Amino acid sequence: MMPTALGAWIGGKLRNLLKRFTTISFGRLVVAFFLAGTMWFTANYESDLEKNVEIPINYLNLSSSFILSNKPYLPSNIKIRIKGTRSQVSSVLKTNTSIDVDLSGKTRGIYTHRINLESVNLPRNVQIVSISPREINLDIDTTVEKFVAVKTEMGDPSLGYQIKGEAKIIPSTVRIKGPGKVIRNITEVKTVPVSIEKETSAFSVDAELISPDSRIEFSEIQTVKISVKIVETSIEKTFKGLKVKTGKIPEDKKISIEPEAVNIKFQGPYSLINKLYGEDIKISINEKFIKKLSTGSSMRVEVIYDYPHKDKISVVEIVPKTVKLTLESKK
Repeated sequence: MMPTALGAWIGGKLRNLLKRFTTISFGRLVVAFFLAGTMWFTANYESDLEKNVEIPINYLNLSSSFILSNKPYLPSNIKIRIKGTRSQVSSVLKTNTSIDVDLSGKTRGIYTHRINLESVNLPRNVQIVSISPREINLDIDTTVEKFVAVKTEMGDPSLGYQIKGEAKIIPSTVRIKGPGKVIRNITEVKTVPVSIEKETSAFSVDAELISPDSRIEFSEIQTVKISVKIVETSIEKTFKGLKVKTGKIPEDKKISIEPEAVNIKFQGPYSLINKLYGEDIKISINEKFIKKLSTGSSMRVEVIYDYPHKDKISVVEIVPKTVKLTLESKK
């Protein structure tokens, strides 16, 4: 065989052998990694671990004649730290395990209930490392019902408006229920605050009742109807120094007025009085009195006034009511 041919044959054999070796080694490597991973996962998954869980508490079988006075302050869950394999701990988290506190036969008084570890239904081999609380103090009181007055709080109305009379509440009393030691000191309940800021007339609104204590319940209704009458505020406004004007006067005569100006006070709805200005008010005297005067003579006459919205705005006071007129010659 020629040297070149021999080299080619040997090279081919070596390549085939190397390819076969590489394929076999890679397959074994994959298997080895798979087995190692499976062993690691199994070892870690089944190893013990600790986990905090919360188990709900049920307070059961208390007679309707009695009530847990401190129920709002009682724990709703027991905190337990458990130990077990990952699969066991996971099964605990998925179950609806609860702890029942049986109150059958309990009457008025204070009791201490100790949490019994055996009452916690856990999977086999799951251990309880710690539990909190271990004891629960129960304050049982007699259930009492009574009627109390309903009160409401309202803000201020818009500027220029006011509440007329008192708000009407229907019903004006409601029945409440709760522990005797709590309920005996309660004489009224309130509604949520009622806003009247944008109200300008009579209106009604349903308002929710507010329990004066978390242990107090409303026996029948949760809301009342509140009726309020809103009216516009009546205000006063005084204008000072308004000039008294005269009517037609002969060209060769002149009239002197003493005093020349008066003060006048008005009363009426806020919206109208607030928009009333001095230029809207006319103060004058009746021309017939001028015609009665002779040159050099004087007389006192009542002033007359004119202003807008006479049907809704009234004059409270005018000072002075009369002025002195004197007719003089211009010469």
